[in-house]
Amino acid sequence: TSYNFGRMLIKKFFIFAEIPLIVKTKPVNSYNCPLPPSARYYNSDLSIWISVDPLSDKYPNLSPYTYCADNPVKFFDDDGREKIDALTNTEQNKRHKNACQRYPENDGVIHLWAHGSENSINLSGVIKNEVKDIVEYLYFTSKTYKKNVDEGKTSILVLHSCKTGKGDENIAQKISSESNLLVIAPTENVHIAVADFGKSWETDIECGTYEGSTYPVMGKEIHRDITRNGYWKIYYKGVVVDSFNGLTKPIFNDPQAIIEKYEKIYQQKTSEAGQ
Repeated sequence: TSYNFGRMLIKKFFIFAEIPLIVKTKPVNSYNCPLPPSARYYNSDLSIWISVDPLSDKYPNLSPYTYCADNPVKFFDDDGREKIDALTNTEQNKRHKNACQRYPENDGVIHLWAHGSENSINLSGVIKNEVKDIVEYLYFTSKTYKKNVDEGKTSILVLHSCKTGKGDENIAQKISSESNLLVIAPTENVHIAVADFGKSWETDIECGTYEGSTYPVMGKEIHRDITRNGYWKIYYKGVVVDSFNGLTKPIFNDPQAIIEKYEKIYQQKTSEAGQ
């Protein structure tokens, strides 16, 4: 018998077969240390971490030996390293999580994978429709966001969350209006498809935002049966400052230049509206 984090509650010494204990889905050795460790060692007999969080410099006010800011009910840390994958570990989410891992690196930009709607975002199984809850989540999960907030700078947030940019007064618009975030969000569903037919989830990729269906064709590229085109909308300070084709990947190579660009567009739009 064991506690949730892996500590043995009752050790049955009369069992001679070596049965590996599972801690966070990882087998452990006789010292109850995960093998192999993704980032940290955990001693389940003492119920403590015996190595520091590799990103502990993000939170100088917290002990480097804590887990999820001592609040594992509210926050999660899948491997001890920064990864803003807010999808729960279910079979239903497996393809989306694989697509998240395969998505191109985009330094300086926050990409958040989560289920969403026009009015809310599902963060680790909890539906959030208040901006303060969403930005708090980002502060604890994104090194980029925390650094920029502490320095009074604007961050770019890309929501890989269905329909978060659809309609008026949607959740993406509210986030941009009530925080220092430039938000890019899809107007329709975000589609995931197998890139190479027959290779299952190992090759899942994000195909864009649109209404319709997506499926691989034997020996050919991915086929999209699009019934309605989607767009990635860009919100800044509560205003739609731009949009682009939903089949284009929202990758931004120079975040600061993008922010400066849309600051100018925002000033222009608000100036015209005031005339």
